Amino acid sequence: MSRKLKLQQTNVETQEQFDEVVLAKSYDKLVLVDVYKGWSGPCEIMQPTFEYLLINIDNAVNLVEFVTIDQENMKKFMPSASVVPEGHGCRPLFAVVKDEQVKEVIEGCNAPTLIQTVCTILDIEI
Repeated sequence: MSRKLKLQQTNVETQEQFDEVVLAKSYDKLVLVDVYKGWSGPCEIMQPTFEYLLINIDNAVNLVEFVTIDQENMKKFMPSASVVPEGHGCRPLFAVVKDEQVKEVIEGCNAPTLIQTVCTILDIEI
């Protein structure tokens, strides 16, 4: 049986949104953040991976929150987390946040690592 779910990503632009959408929700959900450069926008190559997670994780809409944040805002909103490495170029960057902590940062379009990280933190198999 195929489930048809539409991927919805929240673009976080303010500290208030960050506190509500990333930090507060990270207690109930795993928050998967696409950290993008302002001039390039969120990573389109990984959209099928996000959709795969949404479709294949039972009850995904209640377990995973998909978010996009500009790199400069991420540095301001969560400076102690070191999500954006110094000298980071234009490679895609993804942060996995749970319980207000960055559990993993994944550089590049590495779908298998992203899927495995999400499954490990949620303690599920897909």
